[in-house]
Amino acid sequence: MQRNGARPLAAPRFSLGGWTLIELVVLMVAAGVLALFAVRMFQPKESLALEQAERLRNDIRHMQMLALTWGQSLRLTTAASSYSVGCVSVGAAPCNVTPVVDPATGRSYAVTLESGLGLTGPGFSLDFDALGRPRNAGALTTANATFTITGASTARTVVVAPFTGFATSQ
Repeated sequence: MQRNGARPLAAPRFSLGGWTLIELVVLMVAAGVLALFAVRMFQPKESLALEQAERLRNDIRHMQMLALTWGQSLRLTTAASSYSVGCVSVGAAPCNVTPVVDPATGRSYAVTLESGLGLTGPGFSLDFDALGRPRNAGALTTANATFTITGASTARTVVVAPFTGFATSQ
């Protein structure tokens, strides 16, 4: 007791029913990390297909810009669950490796789709010439080139317009 009869002041303890504030913060961070992984693991295939279709559309546009910038014809090669970009004719850099190295990332320009998704192409190889025009075996395309990404019960398409090469996703 103090001289005036009052009880001494105690340091405040942050506690909620036996839990300290630090313990609660650690618990909330751990719960947040687990929730992040749970949401990523259970993301529906429909939204993954949409995300991959948007990426393919962006990659086609980027490929067209690279063909213009490099003055080289580039080819989009598709497989059941992946695609890559390479030069039509192999030669000096940047066409000395297949697939080409993407200058935006510094890595090989090859993309593998998320697990459970499939990719079908237009049935011909889509090339972009040095002027950014879409081609099929050397001739300008006269019909849309349609790529389809499927996942679960949904299908998303990426359409490349003839003559301009403008890519849209649907």
